[in-house]
Amino acid sequence: MIQLQDISIRFPCRDEALLDSVSLSLVPGTVTGLTGSSGSGKTILGLIAAGIIPDLISADMTGSVAWDSEDAARRRAAIVFQDPSFQLFSRTVREELLFGPSRLGKSTDALKKDIDVVVDGLGLENLLDNTPRELSMGECQRVAIAAALLQYPRLLVLDEPTQYMDPFNLDRTMAFTVKWCRENDVSVLLIEHSLHCLTNHADTILSLENGQLTSFDRAKRSFPRITLPAEMPHTPHIELSNVGYGYGRGKPVLSDIDLTLPKGEITAILGPNGSGKTTLGKILCGLYTPDTGKITHHDSQVKPTVSWYRNAGYVMQNPDRQLFAPTVAEECSYGPRNFAVPESTYGPFITDSLAAFHMDGYEKRDPFTLSYGEKRRVNIIGIMAYDPHVLILDEPTCALDAANQAILLSQIEHINLAGKTVVIITHDIDFARASCTRALFLREGRIVADKSMNKVTGEDIVSLYTTE
Repeated sequence: MIQLQDISIRFPCRDEALLDSVSLSLVPGTVTGLTGSSGSGKTILGLIAAGIIPDLISADMTGSVAWDSEDAARRRAAIVFQDPSFQLFSRTVREELLFGPSRLGKSTDALKKDIDVVVDGLGLENLLDNTPRELSMGECQRVAIAAALLQYPRLLVLDEPTQYMDPFNLDRTMAFTVKWCRENDVSVLLIEHSLHCLTNHADTILSLENGQLTSFDRAKRSFPRITLPAEMPHTPHIELSNVGYGYGRGKPVLSDIDLTLPKGEITAILGPNGSGKTTLGKILCGLYTPDTGKITHHDSQVKPTVSWYRNAGYVMQNPDRQLFAPTVAEECSYGPRNFAVPESTYGPFITDSLAAFHMDGYEKRDPFTLSYGEKRRVNIIGIMAYDPHVLILDEPTCALDAANQAILLSQIEHINLAGKTVVIITHDIDFARASCTRALFLREGRIVADKSMNKVTGEDIVSLYTTE
């Protein structure tokens, strides 16, 4: 049993306490689900449970964390962070999995058996010789979970462990992880916005709001569909012809991509982890130049120039990799200022957007002190502030609670009605159905289906994510 008693914590950047006299019991072999609005302190509570606060990160904290044993060997905690790439450092996945158990002195025989079980359970067989830097974010999450399990923890903290996983790997990963932890009497703190994940795998679900823990009402979220014009425009906006791309070793990530994105269309790009979705997004925005084929915009070949970057806005999959300015205001205004957008235009937009996303008053905050979901909102505002003609959103709902997803949906509707083209790379099928008119199915670097979203069936989704 791990008992958090009367935990309160305050950070210099906030006047109010983020957690206020929070008490929580984590029972061996059970899964405690924790949800709540973005920025409510869920990650902080996980860091306290794992001992990272205050052992490694100092904070003004009161209260206590008590374990049922003072034996240091039984007080091991493992954590999977929201950004899984942050904790992977070895040359290969195999070495990553070996690091923790070998440091604990596990015997070679036991090590091989346990690694084989975890690798098989999480579907990592084909990734063992890859470097983590080459993996998709969803693949990184599975590797980070595997490495955490092989640390043989008494407490496992999973912070948004499914936000980058495709539906097939999400269900497989969580089913195996929960089974492993129950069999080994591991206490699990599962921090999630996903109602599907929480209701399927947590024994108890709590909500953290205004610094307090309450029971979760399990009310199912729902999104209204975007109101689209009666006649959708069909003027070609961007065209990809025979586009291929690879990272210099092995087979290409993308092959023979032929694609037309009409002006004003909202397109979802769906597909399993590692299928090339993010790579396609980076090619569309000009970060990557195709190895083969070409991209045209209004019949002119796209080149990685300032003019194209001004036309194509890209919100990256990982919120942290798109932040660098010292304040939220500077972060949001960097793009429009460098593209010579008048401050009289972007200034009010940023102010209104921060208010819409419940972040008014954040202008002077350091972006790196924000929650993962707050960082995601800053990413989105900063790109939309220069009003690109094409908006590419890579996993835009990651770390966003249902309320902020609904706000994002409203923002997408607004820019689409202004005639902008939107591409949404996502595993969130509910959000894709609510926001998109078209679905592209990507598998192993190729487009395997192109359908109107209202014609995509449940069988289509199952086939996309489970057919080998």
